[in-house]
Amino acid sequence: MAPLVTVLMSVYNGERYLRASVESVLAQTFSDFELIIVNDGSTDSSRAIITSYQDPRILLVESEGNVGQPAALNLGLRRARGEWVARQDADDICLPCRLEEQLRFLHAHPELVMLGAQAWLMDADGQPLGVTYYPCHDSISLRWLLCFENPFVHSTLMFRRSIILDEFGGYDETIRYGEDFALCSRLVSRHPAALMSQPVIRYRLHAGSKTATQRGLGRENYASVIAANVRAALPDLTCSAEEWDLLTGWREDMNAAQWKSYLALMERLSGLYQARYPEVGVSTAFRRTLGFQYGHYGRQLLLKGDLAGVRTLAQGILRTPIGPVLVLWRWFLQGVAAVRGAIRRQVKAGR
Repeated sequence: MAPLVTVLMSVYNGERYLRASVESVLAQTFSDFELIIVNDGSTDSSRAIITSYQDPRILLVESEGNVGQPAALNLGLRRARGEWVARQDADDICLPCRLEEQLRFLHAHPELVMLGAQAWLMDADGQPLGVTYYPCHDSISLRWLLCFENPFVHSTLMFRRSIILDEFGGYDETIRYGEDFALCSRLVSRHPAALMSQPVIRYRLHAGSKTATQRGLGRENYASVIAANVRAALPDLTCSAEEWDLLTGWREDMNAAQWKSYLALMERLSGLYQARYPEVGVSTAFRRTLGFQYGHYGRQLLLKGDLAGVRTLAQGILRTPIGPVLVLWRWFLQGVAAVRGAIRRQVKAGR
């Protein structure tokens, strides 16, 4: 009998964290699952670690050399038997009730074909770094935020296998970095999806991760996905070349003037989006998502030494419930500290 869930993992030379990741899956409170691990041409002890387990729920799939994560995941998808597929990276940790909580949410919302969640962040040694916060919990707010960034943490995803395979053909194997952003964007444009408010994994940030080692390679893919998402959501939008560059550029490189232009562009798109999709008027998640964006962008302005970020952060606070307001307040304090530091440096330089 086929299990209800397939937990899908690929690994390439991940011996340092693999055992902890596998054991976090095997320790789930929900037990009707199979764990497919695709060994993507590892040259370290990853394969030996996988074969050391005698648990019949584990299925080892071998790729022909190092084919890359998208192709490796597709190998696993084609072997999966579960109705639902839960993604898991080989360096992340599932919280014990992850599968149980996500399945409960999906049972309560049977229209959904994909579900993401928040994640606790940790460093290479497992020390806590914080938690993700994306308030876009419904499809209409998700589609909006996907015009600016990817709110989905790959290891939190649970999706219907039949939709991903039969309709989309799995992951796009031509994309070596950001394949999850591309797949999530296509899926949200056609089907209902949601994002849970609570964390279900511990997400590891470290120098050897794909996020760290291939981040620079993903800029072109990131830009093309953002552009496609904007055009799909707002097909009548007209933007100048400079505005497209702002929307699809790498925001980490922007200065204060560019952040102001970016914010003004977001406000224009927000008006167009709300006019095209009147249902956002009753979406609390959309209002909170705008608050999150104002807060984040205001913080960036403050970190660049621009006090206009205070007004922007205030706009975020007005749109946000009390819990996340504390996050925005922390961002405000960080921004003020950055401005004070910049002023002190200017004073010293003038002496």
